Amino acid sequence: MAVTKTLTVRKRYDQVIDYVVDTNKTNPLNNNINYVSNNEKTNKQELVTCINCFDDNPHHSMIATKKIFHDDKEIVCFHAIQSFLPNELSIELCHQIGIELAQKVWGDRFEVVIATHTDKPHLHNHFVINATSFVDGKRYCNTKADMNRLKDVSDELCRKYHLSVIEEHSHSKSITHKQYHHNKSLHSIIKNDIDIAIQNSVTLTEFYRTLENEGYEITFKNTDISLKHINAKRPVRLKSLGDNYDIDTIKQRIISHPIQDYQQQNYFDKHKFDILPFWLRFKNNELTGLQKYYLSYLYKFAVIPKKHSVKLTKEMKQDVKYLDMICEHTKFILTNNFTTLEQVQDYKEKQYSKLQELENKKRLIKNKTRRCNNSSLKQQYQEEAKSLTPLIKSLRHDIRACNAIINRTSILVQQKEKPSKDYTR
Repeated sequence: MAVTKTLTVRKRYDQVIDYVVDTNKTNPLNNNINYVSNNEKTNKQELVTCINCFDDNPHHSMIATKKIFHDDKEIVCFHAIQSFLPNELSIELCHQIGIELAQKVWGDRFEVVIATHTDKPHLHNHFVINATSFVDGKRYCNTKADMNRLKDVSDELCRKYHLSVIEEHSHSKSITHKQYHHNKSLHSIIKNDIDIAIQNSVTLTEFYRTLENEGYEITFKNTDISLKHINAKRPVRLKSLGDNYDIDTIKQRIISHPIQDYQQQNYFDKHKFDILPFWLRFKNNELTGLQKYYLSYLYKFAVIPKKHSVKLTKEMKQDVKYLDMICEHTKFILTNNFTTLEQVQDYKEKQYSKLQELENKKRLIKNKTRRCNNSSLKQQYQEEAKSLTPLIKSLRHDIRACNAIINRTSILVQQKEKPSKDYTR
């Protein structure tokens, strides 16, 4: 079983200063490569392999690549780790898997150093990946897709060599903001149509007929009933709309509501034209010529609304942000019943002392976690430290609010004390 993770390596101030004042000093890449290829951890560098860079001086190759493409970004490289279970495989196989993983994931575009460490009970591979491609200078960004690919290739190699694999659900497919609100609005439309159909029906059969007359497709499967709206791609089960919309509740609602005079029946609301399904089909080039003409005339006759949004200027955005901050601080003052600056200062000092106490407590728990070898006790420490995070965040928010109130009040007092100009003649 292999577990993977990727870390970023950034420039540090002390390294940058040393690099500037001493030309013999190496780039920040050096420190990470020296750690990965530590002789004590890698058995005299027999378990170190370089891909697309010099074996004797890999950091020089990486720095040269950055200079060629004028890349001076803060993140200079990435440090990936692949860990295995204790006694699961041999040292040679561990290193071989690391080489194959690096070749498949990064080998076609990036310089990579692979080192297998044997200093702990579990074997693990370290990878240093240059953030700049030697092919075209484009950067490796370590996105979520990149992390998923690293995990998938690692699992594939584990299966190849008959090692255990952590089986997980497939990566969830995200939907766009527009699609989310489109689905949400469709559910509201369907629920509204069901409510009106219940009011206008005296039997369940009449209820189904009323929905069919409104264009719904009704599907019966065992005890589940599904409705498909004319603008929906797939049907919606009644029970997914809420407890008030399962078939038994609908029957009870039809029976219990008073019979109305048909001359006073409610009519279905006229829904606005939903352009999103047609827009998605238009982007995929799935509309016919007649459909395109139809949509163009809908737009000309203002059936499809035209956008009239006004873009806020930079200054307006800053003013809105400042106004939101003032409102937040006003609520903060009223909630704590502050009347003087001394009260704000006292409250800030109390919150600061609480913050220091919680941070020290969290630091001690983290130290215990690092030294702990018992997995259950370690998890208990982690949960205890995690429970302190919201409290620390709230205290920091209060301290920032107190500082802002004190500073802004001081500025207002200074402005008030300035002598006003006399414009009289």
